[in-house]
Amino acid sequence: MNQSELDNRYNEYLIYIIQSLHMKVDEFMESIVRQETCYEKIIYQWAIKLFKKGMSEDKALQIIYRVRRQLYCSLKLPDLQN
Repeated sequence: MNQSELDNRYNEYLIYIIQSLHMKVDEFMESIVRQETCYEKIIYQWAIKLFKKGMSEDKALQIIYRVRRQLYCSLKLPDLQN
């Protein structure tokens, strides 16, 4: 597989993940380019790692859902009572 084919496969892979997470591809990529938000950068890095490991799109999405849920559950939320 040449580099162009690999790039196309990766782009399709990333688009599938972004859309499955109910995000807009153009806004996601703009955030990556501008390095504005941490969330998109984390998802992007996870997608790169999973693609390089040869993980299928569906399996990668399951892993991202699981890890994202674990991350959310580990956050210390402020007390909203006060």
